[in-house]
Amino acid sequence: MDIRDLHLEKEKVLFVVRTPFQVLCAVSAIKNLHLSFYSIVALLAPDEPRNSQTLNALDFFNETYKVEYIGKWKRRLLNLAVFFPFLSKYKYIFLGYFNDYNLRQYGLCHASNGGTLFYLDDGLASISLLQGKLWSILTKSQISRLNLAAKIRHVDHSRCLYTIYTGLPNKKYRIYENSLSCLKNASTKSQPRSGVYFVGTNTSLYCERQKISFEKMQAFMDTFFNEIKQKYPGESIFYLKHGRDKSQFLPQLCQEHNVELILPEICSELHLLSAGTSPVMVCGFTSTVLFNVKQIFPDSEVVNLLMNSQQPETDYERLKEASKYYSEHGVILDERII
Repeated sequence: MDIRDLHLEKEKVLFVVRTPFQVLCAVSAIKNLHLSFYSIVALLAPDEPRNSQTLNALDFFNETYKVEYIGKWKRRLLNLAVFFPFLSKYKYIFLGYFNDYNLRQYGLCHASNGGTLFYLDDGLASISLLQGKLWSILTKSQISRLNLAAKIRHVDHSRCLYTIYTGLPNKKYRIYENSLSCLKNASTKSQPRSGVYFVGTNTSLYCERQKISFEKMQAFMDTFFNEIKQKYPGESIFYLKHGRDKSQFLPQLCQEHNVELILPEICSELHLLSAGTSPVMVCGFTSTVLFNVKQIFPDSEVVNLLMNSQQPETDYERLKEASKYYSEHGVILDERII
């Protein structure tokens, strides 16, 4: 489906985002759809480490936005407001993530009666959602409240996805393609190629879900850094630290391998674009960044590391499905038994 057929450029549109990548998806929608009458709200959690990256991403694109924080009293107000249109003034609202109750509640409150909510991407969840494998973190009572409010006010709140992941078969959702043109157009083929980048993850959460010990992860990283240095002996190596990562071993390990450890002030995609060069290689643990980087820098080598602990009840199968999709779009799969 082509979202341009809706002629949103003539409508007042609201974007509500919480993470840096949601900002990229929102800005891409604004530019793709040639929107003029839109507002952006950064709906943040007070204790989220990546809040500054989210706001810096908005500043990178010179967007005007409003910052709101979700607290106890705000939640109580929204719980009531979903049933009444006294906050609503937008026929179309783009929300950063499908599986976020605060975003969905906020969007429903501000949607006009008869309005439509679209959902942007935030990581691999969209792939899992389209494959029917996404576990909802919303409670049954939260889902019932949203469904009831949407029914009363005739809001289409659960079927429209504006996503970078296209071509996945599904019969439940209306899919609108997000081309991320705001990023693709920012890079040029004339840029020199330089640097190897490792896109970091939230190590503790990743290891927990994959049932990998910190000792094994550290040993793997030590080996992999050596592999990179052997393959690209003349290239500088950079580790782009995830905003939520608190790993204790990373600083020492990077120092031992002469790897520059960076906590980007903006998201990894914009950090790479700001470097003024095309990366020689980008690698990471099935991060969405890998898929995006391949679209932005098609000539760069992009490697997806899929870790297999061979343990039951891990995230391996979900990541394997995402990895298959990545491979179909030019991202090299490197599966490791650990």
